Amino acid sequence: MASAAQNNQGIVLIDVRDAEEAQTDHIENAVSIPWNLFIESKDKFPTDKNATIVLYGKSSKDGLALLPLVRGWGYLNVTVLEGGFNNWQALGLPMKNDTPAATIAYVPSKKHGAIDIDDFIGAVKVKDPNVILLDVRSDEEVEEGKIPGALAIPVDELTERLGEVSQDKRIYAYCSAGIRSEMAYLILKKSGYDAGYLDAELFITRSGEYRINRKEVLQFLTRQAP
Repeated sequence: MASAAQNNQGIVLIDVRDAEEAQTDHIENAVSIPWNLFIESKDKFPTDKNATIVLYGKSSKDGLALLPLVRGWGYLNVTVLEGGFNNWQALGLPMKNDTPAATIAYVPSKKHGAIDIDDFIGAVKVKDPNVILLDVRSDEEVEEGKIPGALAIPVDELTERLGEVSQDKRIYAYCSAGIRSEMAYLILKKSGYDAGYLDAELFITRSGEYRINRKEVLQFLTRQAP
């Protein structure tokens, strides 16, 4: 996430904590828009309603409280950093202690590490032995449905459980919307893995059927027989 913030990878990362807290420590490339100034800051947001916006506060609930507001402004790709800043800090991920930006500079661009949907489909279809499908959703989400053969490790446990992921294979990380899978990609790359991630919406049923959706591209896929 740190190297994929809005100035580099088209992600608008917003720190909604108090200004003093953001000044002390924040995620690199985050824009500080404190929760009490949020409504009056609407004009600071990109005109592109497809911009990917990630909100974070101290914990998940801080971002979740503002999520309906931003979606109500018409933004289609809004999410919350799971666990908030406290979890990010606990995982030892990159931080900055300088003055955070107060203005959003949104420049959409191709994301490093994002894999083509067709490559992901192909790896699932042929059960590529050289690829590990890494499901970084929560345990509760995985219980509702999982791609057969995928390795499931929640992103907030990935750093501690890297030993379960082989370094001899290419890793395709995925989640439900591409945000957590990008975080997993950054963790893996930092540790020397050959990794990529699925930057798309992914829906999985209990039977293992799944659907991938990226903007206007919609593909319905069914799981392969064992």
